Amino acid sequence: NRMCSRVHGLIQAPESLFRRTFEKGRGFIAVYPGASGIDGFVTFSFSKPARETDLSYDMEVQTLLWDGRDALSGLLGFLRSQSDQVRRIRLPLQDQEFVHLLSDPRDGSDTMLPWISHSSARMGVGIMYRILGIRRFFEAVGAHRFGRLSAVVEFDVLDGFYPAGAGLTAIRFDEGLPGPVEGRTRAGVRITAPVEVVSSILMGSLGLSKAWETGLAEVSDISMVPELDQAFRPPASPRCLTMF
Repeated sequence: NRMCSRVHGLIQAPESLFRRTFEKGRGFIAVYPGASGIDGFVTFSFSKPARETDLSYDMEVQTLLWDGRDALSGLLGFLRSQSDQVRRIRLPLQDQEFVHLLSDPRDGSDTMLPWISHSSARMGVGIMYRILGIRRFFEAVGAHRFGRLSAVVEFDVLDGFYPAGAGLTAIRFDEGLPGPVEGRTRAGVRITAPVEVVSSILMGSLGLSKAWETGLAEVSDISMVPELDQAFRPPASPRCLTMF
């Protein structure tokens, strides 16, 4: 749980999450010890592929979490050591760059994609963020700095599902630090978009430039799109390991 403060998007995990992993004796865990506790762990189970022999198994990883380079290396070493025990290891990851760690990233399907590309993974859409109150969101992030943005930004949120959540909210950014707008201050730029688009932009799972390019969001001053895109783009996309 100490990683929650350092990894964008993580939610504190209850004990029940780990308990479900080991129900009926089908789950296993391997940990990487650190100087002051556990620096990483992998939870997994085994499954039997269809139309295979009795001695053929796949490893199904539920969670792979690490804190630091050494922990990642150690956990990957453990998984690599299973090569003579399992046919394939399936990893549910939220890291598009992880594929570069694999000497053979093909997924075994032999599917060819345009243009002469091998299928390496299947992608799905899971958690979808919804911010209930723009002002409260910026109050909650505290001293987080949104780049070096210095401007008054109006968020014009559209919400057909919950009309009370719609409306116009102005936030002043001073060298990236958000704060309330005092008195009558003219906005420098206005962003207009549905609540799900605004939420995705502020959480960092959708870039403002892509939202504007595709027509998902409107920006009153398009010359500010690059600066706003950089301000709201975190170093890494959010990660969520919580089952809902």
